[in-house]
Amino acid sequence: MVDLINPSLFGIVPATENKKKTQFYAWHRPRKQWVRVKQWQYWTNILLKTPAYKNINELQYFGFPGEDCLDIHVLGQNLPEGKKICFYALESSPDSASQIQDIIHSKLMDFNYISPLSRVENSHFERLNEINSKVANELRARPAFHLINLDFMKALFPPQNGEKILSSIIKLLTLQFERQNSTWLLFLTFRCDKQCLDTELLKKYMNVLYQNYEDVDFRKHLNSKIYQIGNEIILENDELLQENVFEEIVGISVLKWILKNSVEKGIHMKTRSVGMYKIGEKQKEEDEEGMLFSMVLEFKKDNSFVKDATSLLPTHNPVADEEVLCGIKIIDKISNASHIDDILEKNIELYNTLKQSILSLLDEAGYDIKCYPY
Repeated sequence: MVDLINPSLFGIVPATENKKKTQFYAWHRPRKQWVRVKQWQYWTNILLKTPAYKNINELQYFGFPGEDCLDIHVLGQNLPEGKKICFYALESSPDSASQIQDIIHSKLMDFNYISPLSRVENSHFERLNEINSKVANELRARPAFHLINLDFMKALFPPQNGEKILSSIIKLLTLQFERQNSTWLLFLTFRCDKQCLDTELLKKYMNVLYQNYEDVDFRKHLNSKIYQIGNEIILENDELLQENVFEEIVGISVLKWILKNSVEKGIHMKTRSVGMYKIGEKQKEEDEEGMLFSMVLEFKKDNSFVKDATSLLPTHNPVADEEVLCGIKIIDKISNASHIDDILEKNIELYNTLKQSILSLLDEAGYDIKCYPY
């Protein structure tokens, strides 16, 4: 059994340290620890057992660490002996960036699972879409990543900057597809309820779903698993985004969009894990609760795929042949997603284990856990 609790995680806290923090956040809940342990840590451990990773001693990691850097620590403390995390992380708030730099130099860098080449960039993720931005240039200069953790905690299609976020994701994925020859993982977390996303923007990115719905096998599977209607029924495009299955269709559309981009580059994509849970608190009866998806995707380059840029030679992309079949598997993963709140409600022992785990991390990170509200 993996030891989830590492009492020395953040080092020894001096007696003169500032007053303990008492404000807790959604990512401090046990259910978020389920995501870290049962999805991110679990699939990272499986990845490291593959022959390709036997001689890879530094895992290149990209993500948004947050002030507490909990995600990095949960992954790092469970790495096999001799392996380290070399992270390139983004933090968009100037104040938080300063705090994180202090944590890195005084806490993170003391641990034998953190590479000294790790660093945090004070930048918005959307800057990646800008050709000559500092973060874009830095990503091109650094090695390809083995783990990418895009934990947005908000929608991928927000009205304010949805196009920039999606463009930046494609830019990051394209760099990975071109440069990473080893199997690698993407952890993708986002909110998918109607109240926090731009529905018109979402519909633009549903084109791949519309195209696949024309395939008989894909349509029958979507009708049966998601809409729960007869196989003979053919919905119009504007009927696919139905109210009662809104979150599921958003999840499928996001995965199909990523799948389409991966197969075009000759990259195999597997949806390894999908979890979901409700977020937000109802203050009034008419208030809506949001839904959040947490996904683990695996990518592997097909080295047999060679494309002639002149189109003089016939090109056969074996990965593209699998797109509909992979799409059907995506439907299965979404329809059978792990409902994390239900899992923890039914398994009190697991809930308590995860709670003690996160409490230990927060205690060592300087929180007053006697005030822990979850």
